[in-house]
Amino acid sequence: MKKALNLMVGDSSFLVKALLCYDADIKKAQDSGHEYFLKLVGDLSQIKNHPIMIKNALNKIEQFSDS
Repeated sequence: MKKALNLMVGDSSFLVKALLCYDADIKKAQDSGHEYFLKLVGDLSQIKNHPIMIKNALNKIEQFSDS
């Protein structure tokens, strides 16, 4: 468990960047309807809760990084 936590601390900036990029891609797919973003994120009806989950994950990473 400790090894996994240390790994997460080192990779937290990468995880944050990946989550922010995915969130931006979802918003672009929703707002523009551009085929590239729609193919990238998949079925919008199946990922409609992902922005909320991303926000929660970012908050947890921030809490973990602060402790």
